[in-house]
Amino acid sequence: MLKIAENLQKYGTTKQWKDVIQKYISALYKDSILEFYGIETARVKELISANLPIVDVRNAETDQILLLENDTYLHLGFETGLHEKVLVRHLEYDVRLYARDGREIKTVIVYTSDVKVAPPSLKIGPNLTYNPDSVLLAKYDGDAVIVEIEQKLLNKERFTDQDIIKLTFLPLMKTTMPQVEMAYKTVTLAKSIKDKEKRDACMATAVAYASRVLSRVDIKTLLEAIRMVDYDLGEVVAEVFGEDTKINIAKRMLRRGTAIEVIAEDTELDIATVSRLQEALS
Repeated sequence: MLKIAENLQKYGTTKQWKDVIQKYISALYKDSILEFYGIETARVKELISANLPIVDVRNAETDQILLLENDTYLHLGFETGLHEKVLVRHLEYDVRLYARDGREIKTVIVYTSDVKVAPPSLKIGPNLTYNPDSVLLAKYDGDAVIVEIEQKLLNKERFTDQDIIKLTFLPLMKTTMPQVEMAYKTVTLAKSIKDKEKRDACMATAVAYASRVLSRVDIKTLLEAIRMVDYDLGEVVAEVFGEDTKINIAKRMLRRGTAIEVIAEDTELDIATVSRLQEALS
């Protein structure tokens, strides 16, 4: 939790927060993530900065560039749906990345569960065809993963990196549940993980991915669920998302020396919550 919080405090936007969280989990489980996706490459050497001077970065904030041990790049793209120029966006990114570093690039685009069929290759002309590999999370059975994880918890089995990654991606897999319920299920299951660093990484990353497909109302519901599990983590996530104005108002009132009882009455927060905020500020 401390390592995540230290990183989050350096950033102030939703885009940057999601980027930090995804990079954190990727660095933590480098080759395990490739195994989860079913991608066969050389082993991962390090995570490379994905920041490029591209014109349209709206959909590029969660892309990852991994330097492999054979000195080539693996570009992991991430898409929550299909749009007309989805392949154009990734092609443009790859061209700029190659122009910057001059390394061979393998591109894999990961699509969330609402995408059932990946788009065909992009044929620009007789001499140029762009054909990245695809991973469809619609082929991952979220309901089956829940049963598997619950059974492990029941038997008190050790959580592997693969288990953590499965849990992280639950909100984006195929499921019979509404996505917000699946995201909440992820948090409630994650709270049983013994290793605190893995537990916090799992919860925070699940929110980062789920936020790509949830409405703002659903995100508020999810943040409240996280607070019930881990109040401090919920506060960090809520603040960088800018979702909880009551909390922010309470903090400002505390800094002005307003009495806890008055703050609780004005913000409709309970006294225990205001007291925890006061302790954190002091």
